[in-house]
Amino acid sequence: MIVCFFTLRTQFHFNYRVYLLFLLLIVGRSFVDSGYGIHAETVDSLYNAALVDNVIAPPEAKHLLNILIIEGIADSSDISLANSLLYQQMIIHGYLGEYLYEKGLFNLSHDASIRAVGLARSIGDSASLSDYLSTKGCCEMRMADFDAAITSFEECIALAEQKKDFPALSSAYSNLASTYLAAALPENDYLDFAEKCILKAIDIEEEQSESPTLSIRYGIICEVYTKQGKCDDAIRMGKNAFALDSISGNKLRMARRLSQTGDAFFAKHDIKNAEKHYLRSMRLLEEIGDPLSISINYKQLGDFYLTQGDRSKALNYWKRGLKMAEASHNKNLRLSLLQKLYQFYRGFDDAQSVLWLERYISLKDSLHTEHNDELLNEYQERYKAAEREIIINRQQQELRKRNLALILALAFIVILGVTTFLIQGLRNLKRKRIEAEKEVVELKHIISSQEKRVIDMLTNYVALHIDEKGLSNDEICRHLAVSQSTLNRQVNAIKGVSIQGFVQQMRMEKAERLLRTTKESISDIADHCGYDDVSYFTRVFKQCYGLPPTKYRTSTQKGKESKKEGEKTKS
Repeated sequence: MIVCFFTLRTQFHFNYRVYLLFLLLIVGRSFVDSGYGIHAETVDSLYNAALVDNVIAPPEAKHLLNILIIEGIADSSDISLANSLLYQQMIIHGYLGEYLYEKGLFNLSHDASIRAVGLARSIGDSASLSDYLSTKGCCEMRMADFDAAITSFEECIALAEQKKDFPALSSAYSNLASTYLAAALPENDYLDFAEKCILKAIDIEEEQSESPTLSIRYGIICEVYTKQGKCDDAIRMGKNAFALDSISGNKLRMARRLSQTGDAFFAKHDIKNAEKHYLRSMRLLEEIGDPLSISINYKQLGDFYLTQGDRSKALNYWKRGLKMAEASHNKNLRLSLLQKLYQFYRGFDDAQSVLWLERYISLKDSLHTEHNDELLNEYQERYKAAEREIIINRQQQELRKRNLALILALAFIVILGVTTFLIQGLRNLKRKRIEAEKEVVELKHIISSQEKRVIDMLTNYVALHIDEKGLSNDEICRHLAVSQSTLNRQVNAIKGVSIQGFVQQMRMEKAERLLRTTKESISDIADHCGYDDVSYFTRVFKQCYGLPPTKYRTSTQKGKESKKEGEKTKS
């Protein structure tokens, strides 16, 4: 480097300021290349450290804003506008909300967006307020708090209509339609609401020339029509969306449209065309080379072929999907595929089933450390139950041997015919028989407690398989080696509910514990508790605890905070 400087100086006669600037540029570049640059993963820690009582101190706010601009998270033009403290606070919280949402940290993103919304209201910045409300609503939709998401998007619509901002209005209607689609249940009219909202968004988009998001709107209406059973309309909209994405050359969107159209064909029971579209989607994703999207597509293909009875293809695609999930480092997707493989082999190839189950449990333990303790307790309970059964069997064998010995002794005494010894022997026999009868009574009492042990075994088994979606009574009774009627009678006698009622109680207890002790998303908690439908999980949880999961978590956190404040006041 020094030689280069002297060479430049000799040949070009640059002044020392040019040398100094050149040296600083090279040294700065060296620091960045050597790992001393700021990376996006530091933003979270800096934000949390600077945030005290929902307010960022002015020096930290300026520093954090500069980092957001360096990392490309914020716009550099905002630095000139961030003269007031409130404006600094607003744009930092707003950009952090978007950044955390992209990282999948929906709870943290929601908190930041709420702060940004409050500041935007106090400043009166309606343009920023609309953006922050949109991020907030998307987080609430991801967290299955559909009522709150609907409220947020409806306010976005109102703001966009006031400003006549048609792109923002289309986006808000699209988000609202997606929320209604996610929250749709058999007993509500949300699918109809979703259809009305997305059609409004499409009308707005079609009025604009060369709208880049029209294909996305077509994709949403395709999903709505599929769920409504309007398969032909869904297929038509899916093809329209694919045509638009083909023009733009966006292969990722093209693959998604093919998959959505395949779902419509599958709902129509047109298996041939459904398979054709799924495979075309797969080929496009393989060209793109996105491991996560490919893994999701392989999982979808495996599920499709399993419904058609082609177990070989289903197994092949699940295994390929697992490899791609490992390449994308998506542990949740890996967990889902491992569970499918374990369930696939269970019943006809126990050795393979055990291997996949071990991998599934190992990965699940790495995701949920508390599950290690649950497994350990369950294995200990199983060992204790088995040990108790061994003791009972041993006592029964000893009782049979003792009775046999008594009979032989009596026969021997009768054969000898010795009256005196016979009388004494009869007395001893009577005494021993009384003792034996007492032991039999005690043993019967022990055996009667087997009903409780069966409940314990049921509890342990359900705890181990609580995240399985199709945990049936037949499977449980087969594992416990007891008839369904007997088990149902015992569970009802002790617990006062049916088998499935008992399973649901345990699922809800685990869900409540996870909500109270972890920060996992509602969809992840629903998956851990054996529910693949987040909206159904939300409804069941509300029936049990009187509040939806999100509000229950908030109430428990407030209770903890108030308790801590009370303890501080006492101290």
